[in-house]
Amino acid sequence: MKCISKRILSGLLSLCLLSLSLTGCGKEEALEQPFDLYEVTGSQEEVPASKQKIEYLGAGNCQVPTEDILLKGPDTGSVKAAGAFNLTTGETEYAYQALEKIYPASTTKVLTAYLVIKKGKLKDKVTISREAVMLPQGASRAGLNEGDEVTVEGLLYGLMMVSGNDAAKALAEYVSGSVEDFAALMNEEAKKMGATHSHFVNPHGIHDEDHYTTVYDMYLLFQKACTSKTFRKIIKTPKKTIVIHRAGGYDKDMTYETTNRFLLNTTKYPKVYKILGGKSGTTYNAGKCFVLLTENKKKQRHIFITMGGETGGKMFSFMNQMMKAVSRKDKK
Repeated sequence: MKCISKRILSGLLSLCLLSLSLTGCGKEEALEQPFDLYEVTGSQEEVPASKQKIEYLGAGNCQVPTEDILLKGPDTGSVKAAGAFNLTTGETEYAYQALEKIYPASTTKVLTAYLVIKKGKLKDKVTISREAVMLPQGASRAGLNEGDEVTVEGLLYGLMMVSGNDAAKALAEYVSGSVEDFAALMNEEAKKMGATHSHFVNPHGIHDEDHYTTVYDMYLLFQKACTSKTFRKIIKTPKKTIVIHRAGGYDKDMTYETTNRFLLNTTKYPKVYKILGGKSGTTYNAGKCFVLLTENKKKQRHIFITMGGETGGKMFSFMNQMMKAVSRKDKK
C-alpha cells in the first residue's frame, strides 16, 4: 500500500473545506474525520525516491490499513494487533487489527519523551516530588526518591531504558506542572500528528480504561518521535549511567540497561536488519507490547509494532516472524 497521493490529499482538503463551509465555524469538532480517514502529516510533496533526503520519513505517512494485510509466517494467535511500516517506500507492509482499540502500556512513553524533548531543555534540573514517586506496587521505577535532583536528560534515559514510571511523572510535572495537564498536552499533540483514535490520561501507561490507542496511531506517534536525534540516541542506547543528586546531599551513579532484548542481542532477530531502537511495555490488560525502529541492508527503515502479546517470549517470537516475513516480501 503506497503513501497517499496528492490527488487523495486534495480530496481530503476539499472535504475539510466543505465541512467548514457547512458548519460556519473553525472549531476542531467540525473537522472530526471518520475512522478510516486519518489526518496526513509530514511532507505532502511527491519526491522521487532517488532525491529523497528525509532521514527517517518517506514522502508522507503510510496509508491507513483499512483491512488486514497478512503475510505467510506470523502466528496472530499470540498477539492482539500488529503492524509493519516501511518509512522509506511509504508502504504499510503488514497489518493485523491495526485500527482496533488497544492499551499501549509503557509504549505510551514514546509520546511522553517526544513532548519533553520538544518542550524542555536537556540540561535543566528537576527536583523529584513526593507525588512522582507514589506508584502502584510492582510498577517499574528509575530508582528515584523524593527530593532527588536529576537532569531532564537523565530522566529521559530512565524513562525510555528501564521504563521508569517515576521518571514519567517527574517529567510530566516539569513540562506542565501536573500529570493531568501533561495528559491534556499529550492528547492535543497526538491529534496534531493524526493519531485521532487515541486518548491518554497519564504519561506512563499504567492501565486506565480511558487510556488507549491503535497500532496505526502508535506508528504515527513513534514516527514523529524518531524525527528527533535526541530521541533516536536514547532508544538505541544499550546501557547508560546517569548521576542522581540525592536529597541527602551526595551524588549517586545509577546505571540503566535497556529492556530492548533485540538491542542487547539476547533475543535473535533477522540479521538483514540493524536495530535502531525501540520501546517495550507491559500491563496485565495490555499484554506485552513493543515498538521497534530498524534499517535493512537496502537502507530502508521500518517501524514494527506488536501489541497484546500473551508472554514476552511469544511477543518477541511474533515480532521476529513478522520481520522475517517482511524481509522476504522486500526481496521480491
